Amino acid sequence: MVLKLYVVSDGPPSLSVRQALALLEVPCQQVDVDFGAGDHMTDEYALMNPQKEIPVLDDDGFFLSESNAILQYICDKYSPGTPLYPQDPKIRAVVNHRLCFNLSTYYANISAYTMAPIFFDYERTPLGLKKVHIALDVFNTYLSRAGTTHAAADHLTIADFPLINSTMTLEAIDFDFSKYEKVSTWYEDFKKDYPELWKISADAMKEIKHFAANPPDLTHMDHPIHPIRKVKNRRATVSSSPAGVLETYLTRNGTTDVAADHLTIADFPLINSTMTLETVDFDFSKYKKVTAWYEGFKNNYPELWKISEDDMKFTQAYIANSHKSL
Repeated sequence: MVLKLYVVSDGPPSLSVRQALALLEVPCQQVDVDFGAGDHMTDEYALMNPQKEIPVLDDDGFFLSESNAILQYICDKYSPGTPLYPQDPKIRAVVNHRLCFNLSTYYANISAYTMAPIFFDYERTPLGLKKVHIALDVFNTYLSRAGTTHAAADHLTIADFPLINSTMTLEAIDFDFSKYEKVSTWYEDFKKDYPELWKISADAMKEIKHFAANPPDLTHMDHPIHPIRKVKNRRATVSSSPAGVLETYLTRNGTTDVAADHLTIADFPLINSTMTLETVDFDFSKYKKVTAWYEGFKNNYPELWKISEDDMKFTQAYIANSHKSL
């Protein structure tokens, strides 16, 4: 069965996966998701991705979201050993780092300034601008210190795609980042060295420019996360609970742990995120799968849990002492 990739035509995460598939020549059916119509907000779409985010990969009924995970999966399954996702542990670690950096900092800060105000009820603020410059400065520093021609190595890797598409959104709003010389050189070199891949980004940039000049009317959409511009006399939307999304994943997977029937590195960050809820006495017991998994971790891995528990006790003591000082 041919792969299916559910994409939004101007979304940087979708663009990155499309570029990897194109370069690796992996046959794939592209399914365009109408963001403006709210196609991704439907119950049917949530069956593929409870987060209701785009893109989603469908590999013969195996649904995978999060563009970083999709990029890694495509390389590992369809082109093992590809230089796009090197096997050398240190180089791969740098690739993984750049992917994480883009997700946590670079795209997060840039898209909040470039993309969010176009589509939702956000303003471009001095603080937002400061965060963009911080992100650019950090990336410029990484490129300077590494001394590589690309984001993670002296050749193209999957780390370049999301970083290129994040940067592209800056160009889309005519944001001048030329003072970050390493970033500018890397960005312009990508355009020249990979014209077919850049065309995917360039076509999306034209769409973003159009929407920037003509902000879309999304008042018909009840988005669970973002505030809708010009909402009048409409009921308030209720945010989807992160715990509820995790509950859905655990239910559908039917596994004892978050990603498999055994402990994986995926459990640790999720356990510690959940631990912060217990730290402030937040009751999440109605999420039965989450609760059973969380308590199961405590019972099955007491030495590992002690690391989390010690941090929780420290934070609780800090909160209590802070209240006393008020």
